Amino acid sequence: MKYTLITGGSGFIGSRIINKFNKNKIQINLKRKKNNTFFKNHNIINLDFSKKNLNFGFLKNINTVIHCASLNKFESEKEPKKAKLVNYDFLEKFIDNCKKNKIKRFIKISTSKVYGNVLNKKISERSPLTPFDKYTEYHAKSDLLLNKLAKNSYLDIIVLRVSNGYGYPSLNNPNCWDLIVNNFCYQAHFKKEIKVKSNIDYIKNYIDMEYLVNVIEFFNHYSGKINGIFNVGSKNNLSFLDIAKKIKIVAKKNKLNNIKIFTDFKQTETNNNFSYDIKKMLDLGCLIKENRNNEINNLFKYLRGYARKV
Repeated sequence: MKYTLITGGSGFIGSRIINKFNKNKIQINLKRKKNNTFFKNHNIINLDFSKKNLNFGFLKNINTVIHCASLNKFESEKEPKKAKLVNYDFLEKFIDNCKKNKIKRFIKISTSKVYGNVLNKKISERSPLTPFDKYTEYHAKSDLLLNKLAKNSYLDIIVLRVSNGYGYPSLNNPNCWDLIVNNFCYQAHFKKEIKVKSNIDYIKNYIDMEYLVNVIEFFNHYSGKINGIFNVGSKNNLSFLDIAKKIKIVAKKNKLNNIKIFTDFKQTETNNNFSYDIKKMLDLGCLIKENRNNEINNLFKYLRGYARKV
């Protein structure tokens, strides 16, 4: 039987993918053993990709790799050498061994942040990359490497550049509350307010995790040959005020009334002409419905349980 391998299974995105996929058809990579009921009855392999002499025998019987494993922003700044090794150096050897094992498809989860802090512009897959820290630098380099390796290869290599994600974590993930929408929900739940630490009219693109996982599933099961880089985001861009208002409405349905929205940010920097172009993904036939309110509602449900734990 052929399996889908999900690397970084304990991460924010990886663990949500595990929730969605049939547990009998996936194998999960974890850096170390975890005594957690979430992984009970799953097929687990424990591998630390920072180790130089890695045995790639784990690729036997794998049909597709969904590569979510990487050091996050905070870890990359703290351990830049390890970030380079895991987020970039490791990938060429990984792809080479995927080819040797006749794996059909390799999907890497990247980030829209490789385009940099771009103002008032339309961002497409052809836009220049302007990484601004170690996290975005090594993601940008690995994206370009994979795109190069994809040429003239029977192995499908796909890079998904994901915009600002949000949603409830399947596993306890403290860093997830730094995500913009998650942070607004956290404030609304615990402080009965949403304080925006920027221009309240500043526009960004947001993507709910259920939608993202469905997009990943689409690429995983796509029947034709496919290579290249795809922007993954929402069809609609929203200002901080827009998203805060939507959160306030859902908060009220969760009996959190009189949420105040405010900012003490004085600069008038705007991003009104910004757009995140996902036409390439849509033209492929990936026409998945978003459900922003449902994801925000589930965030508040999670926060009720989270509050009891803390």
